[in-house]
Amino acid sequence: MSPRRGERVTVPPPAGQWEVRFGTSTAAAGWEELCRHALPNTRRCLETLRADPRSGVGRIRYVIDDKDRTVWLIYASPRHPKDTDR
Repeated sequence: MSPRRGERVTVPPPAGQWEVRFGTSTAAAGWEELCRHALPNTRRCLETLRADPRSGVGRIRYVIDDKDRTVWLIYASPRHPKDTDR
C-alpha cells in the first residue's frame, strides 16, 4: 500500500530528531519515486531533514512545524520543479 498524506515518511525518528511526514499525497508518491531512482541520496535527504531541516535539501519542498518538531513534505520528485524555471 502506498503512503498517504499525514503518514510518517519512515519509522519514528531517534530521540532529539525531527518527525518527517507527508503533507500531500503527491509528495508521498514523489518520495516513493525518489526512492526508486536515487535511494542513497533520498536516505541522506531524510537524515538531513531529521537532524536539521533548516539546512535545505534538493528536489524536496517542505514546511516546518517548530512546535511539534515535524517536517511536512509538500513536494518531492526526481524531476526539477517547473515553478523554478525562468
